[in-house]
Amino acid sequence: MAQIFGVIWQAIRAQVVNRLGPTAEKVMDQVEKGIDFVVAFITKGPIALIEMAKEFIGELQALFKRLQYVCSKIK
Repeated sequence: MAQIFGVIWQAIRAQVVNRLGPTAEKVMDQVEKGIDFVVAFITKGPIALIEMAKEFIGELQALFKRLQYVCSKIK
């Protein structure tokens, strides 16, 4: 079933991008992220949202450390 859905989704995605142009690629990426979020919530429950938040916060912390490093080298 998942394989069939994957094939169908790729066809839908290709049609949307073809009809709406290159900017639709970014929109479709966001749609896919939203779908991943909903699927994780449905299959794994609220704990999945907590894990996703932890991952996002970790990425922000890493970015902040890089920015601090760059700022310290600029001064």
